[in-house]
Amino acid sequence: MRHNCYCSWESRSFGSLELFHPAAKSIMHLLYLDDAGSANNQNEEYFVLGGVSVYEAQTDWFTQELNRLASTVDSSDPTSVEFHASEIFGRRRPPWKNHSKEDAIGIIKGVLRVLQRSYDTARIFYLRSS
Repeated sequence: MRHNCYCSWESRSFGSLELFHPAAKSIMHLLYLDDAGSANNQNEEYFVLGGVSVYEAQTDWFTQELNRLASTVDSSDPTSVEFHASEIFGRRRPPWKNHSKEDAIGIIKGVLRVLQRSYDTARIFYLRSS
């Protein structure tokens, strides 16, 4: 099984998973991980583990920015909106059910723009096995 790790602050592949920027060793980060596929399922060609590492002091800013984006999806209850790519692209259940494919792509891009505008201590990474 081949493993590749990619991190947002570097444009190269790593042999092992390095989560934090070398200059950010003494600060606390919150880590969100999600996976797709199953490493033990021989019928699946890929297993992907992705994540976001956020400096703890940035969480309020991220919450405000994501709630602002969520209010464009459900203005009556933006805190109920969860940004799961598979749910957004599937558009089978509320609040995504009545959105077009173009809307779904725009929403995902909006989430990515929030990450892009964050401080340079936020990191996006993934590990793909094939």
